[in-house]
Order: sequence, then C-alpha cells, then structure tokens
Amino acid sequence: RNGVDDPADKVRFYASFSYRSHKDLSSEGIASAKWYPDQELRTKHKKIFSLPEWDQTWRKPDTGMIKRASIEAGIQIEIESSNCLMIGTEMYEDYELAKSLGIEFQFANGTNYNPGFFELWAKQETEEMKP
Repeated sequence: RNGVDDPADKVRFYASFSYRSHKDLSSEGIASAKWYPDQELRTKHKKIFSLPEWDQTWRKPDTGMIKRASIEAGIQIEIESSNCLMIGTEMYEDYELAKSLGIEFQFANGTNYNPGFFELWAKQETEEMKP
C-alpha cells in the first residue's frame, strides 16, 4: 500500500496435519477421539513432529493456528474481535473456534451462500489499489 510493505498484504498458507479420527461428531465424540500421530510416534520422531503443523492446538476448535496467523499478520484478535468474521462449513468445530476467539461466526453451505459476498471485498481492494 503506497509502496510500503504491510505484513497483512502477504498471502500465507497454514496447514494442520495432526488429526483426531472420529465418526461421532458430538462434542463428547470429538473429545474422546484418538489423536494421530499418537504420543509414541511423536516421541520416536520428535524432530518432525515438533513443527507447528503437527501441533494439536492447530486443529479446530483449538485456536493455535488462528492465533499464530493473526500474530504474523499483525492483527490482535483480542482487541479487534468485532472486526473479525469466521465463515465455516463445520457447525461444531468452526463455530466453537469462533466462539472461543470471541468473533462472529457465519455458517456457509450451498443453501446460504450469498453470491457476490466475496466479490464485494475484491472490488473494494481493487479500487483502493488504483493510483
């Protein structure tokens, strides 16, 4: 913006490779699901599994990945939560993540997608970038 590098302008990709194997999507089912990789494998291969993408707090509904991304983007979610919106397709995990961060949540699926929602932001950004 105006020739100044802004950390928020960078595209970032975050991934989480740890997961819980579960079929029961209730909060009790998710809480009792087993993690992969398990502790034995994590101990055996500490170097690999110490990378952030293997951190269990990076899995929804935990907040680790979002907090890391917000720090790297220079956003203070705790202070700017009223300016944040989480859009998700998983009612339990996405909603619980948004709730724990104190941000608004919008459930997205094929029946409530509002065509033009994201295009409005793209248009606004394009207008801001014109000389």
